[in-house]
Amino acid sequence: MEWLLIPFFIFSVITIYLIQQCYREQKTFQQKMHLLQNKIVECNQKSLLQNNQMQLTDELEKTLKTNKATLSDAIFHLHYDLFELLSQNNLLKQRK
Repeated sequence: MEWLLIPFFIFSVITIYLIQQCYREQKTFQQKMHLLQNKIVECNQKSLLQNNQMQLTDELEKTLKTNKATLSDAIFHLHYDLFELLSQNNLLKQRK
């Protein structure tokens, strides 16, 4: 009967070892998953920030185009008014 206890004892030790090993692996897996989840959240936040920056850049580009057109138009009209004023006062030089 004692010879049956030895295999049972060996089986019990192996089972306990495997259960502990499984617990360690599960804990390690959970830690890795937690790190991956944090990294995903960080990447998502960076992506949102970059999207916002791109949107601001697009809006700034549109604003600059509009302002450039307005400024160019204003400069053109200033030049036109200047030539008109010089012409009215006979201050334009004639090329020879």
